[in-house]
Amino acid sequence: MEFQWEELSELLFKKRELMLNIIIDKKGSTPRGVSTVMLVLPDGEIKGTIGGGPVENDLINESITLIKDKKSIIAEKNFLGDAVVCGGKISVLQLYISEKDSFLISNLTEKFLSGETFFLSVELNNFSKKLTSELIEDNNFYCHKIESLPELNIFGAGHIAIPLAKMGKLCDFNVIIYDDREEFLSDDRFPDADTTILSDFSNILKYIRTTNNSFFVLVTREHAHDEVILTQILNKPFKYIGMIGSKKRVMTVKENLIKKGFTKESIEKINAPIGLQINSETPAEIAVSIIAEIIKNKNSKNLKL
Repeated sequence: MEFQWEELSELLFKKRELMLNIIIDKKGSTPRGVSTVMLVLPDGEIKGTIGGGPVENDLINESITLIKDKKSIIAEKNFLGDAVVCGGKISVLQLYISEKDSFLISNLTEKFLSGETFFLSVELNNFSKKLTSELIEDNNFYCHKIESLPELNIFGAGHIAIPLAKMGKLCDFNVIIYDDREEFLSDDRFPDADTTILSDFSNILKYIRTTNNSFFVLVTREHAHDEVILTQILNKPFKYIGMIGSKKRVMTVKENLIKKGFTKESIEKINAPIGLQINSETPAEIAVSIIAEIIKNKNSKNLKL
């Protein structure tokens, strides 16, 4: 599991001191990229990972010592040697957090939970910390972008939604299931979902948070529902929209959207038929193809083409 920012305030209250390890630069091949976060607690427990192995173990041990010394540093680590095959290098900001930072961390948690996007900005000369709404264009600062978890909105609580919700949680999405049938939204069916919402699809928009971190998956039982949902969300901010269906079903929905005044450009944003083409057949296989396409979309800026 990735480190979750919403945990930070409670962990600081319980432990009083913490060490944030943030990869701020990398060269060559490394297990994790820039902005990866690992939190180390005074007893050596960790939240998140920078890739495991000897380098991570060194950072954990060094963090425990730095917590005792109440210090922050920038550590340089090489992924070299018999036990490590990557061969790259990373620079890690090891940032000491104490009770003196409680107000800042409380404010950070509040902003995160409200869905704001902001930066934890650290002056590298003295390791002073502040929250900023914009990136500071200054080499003396490291600005770590913080935004809420990507939200996987699944419309339709049928057989595909069940494995898809599980995979969404494994991939660190906030998972929300929508359906108009109460019996389909039970905890037994969706123990991993963060939220289930019972609503008529024609009135669904009031429950949806549409942001640049929103992922929409339409796996409803009929195209009329897809069309109703799409008319509400297609012109809103989102990262991804995918819709299941045969070529005929997809064509019918798209033609009806054009008749309703939606532009060809907007309609082309719909991934349909949904999922990567892996010849999937079972609900679980279809869910794999969907979550794979979503992850490809989410991480597109990091893809090497």
